[in-house]
Amino acid sequence: MKISKIITVIIFGVLFSPLTGVAREQVAWLTAHWPPLMELDESRRHITGGQRGVQLKMLQASLTQYNHINEEMPWSRFWYIVKKGDKVCNCMAIKTREREAIAQFSIPISVALPSYIIMRKETFGQLGSPDALSLIDLMQDKRFSGILIKKRSYSNGIDEILQKQETGSNITRSFIDVETSIKMLARNRMDYILEYPFVITRTVDRSLPDLKDMFVHVPIREIAPFYFIYVACPKNEWGREMIRNINDALKKLRPTEPFRAALGLTYTGKNLETILKFYDTRVLGVNE
Repeated sequence: MKISKIITVIIFGVLFSPLTGVAREQVAWLTAHWPPLMELDESRRHITGGQRGVQLKMLQASLTQYNHINEEMPWSRFWYIVKKGDKVCNCMAIKTREREAIAQFSIPISVALPSYIIMRKETFGQLGSPDALSLIDLMQDKRFSGILIKKRSYSNGIDEILQKQETGSNITRSFIDVETSIKMLARNRMDYILEYPFVITRTVDRSLPDLKDMFVHVPIREIAPFYFIYVACPKNEWGREMIRNINDALKKLRPTEPFRAALGLTYTGKNLETILKFYDTRVLGVNE
């Protein structure tokens, strides 16, 4: 075969090969430096770790038909872009009625624990060491005092309780951060706070190691014990096709040990046991 013919065959193969021909369609993914859920490098373009970060990288590796771009952005901007219908997705989305009107959601990619009541072990013992506590009852118990961060949302379910019950309760609000609230709790200046278990664990481990093993994390009786995490994409034809492909990939990925084990990057101890139980019994059971 002449050289010119060989070159023609090679060019034809490159152009029309399903693997190396037409450029893959590009999809942008919301990313955020939010340890231990997701960790980014200094350039903010590459995922270096975190539970959701690791799971997203495995999902991207399974979706070989797309060219994946990671883009750090505010959550409000993501939902604005989704409403416009642009080719962007988010692997850390929580489903609400408002969001379902503008976004297409996958089957659950993961599961998370809600905010818990955080208190000292002696306070927990004083209450009889229950499996869960009524936040409403605790807020009305004049033996105790709680502190919350001013103007912070604690999730829809908890916010609804606070809106109805906070006035006249034992709760005060202050412009403080999580670390300060933990210190106040440790020094008996308050008896309880509300926070995500992984936030308490990470803050204590990294900044307040002397306070390790001082607190207990108690589920709130009035709210669901867990919530699903989804992938969200625009509610248009592109988004529906994207979600179909994501669902196919997740059905294969979710039962694998590396994907499941990523939960250990966020949770530890009893919280890890609890979240893995929810993952195995609830997440893996939802396939449509």
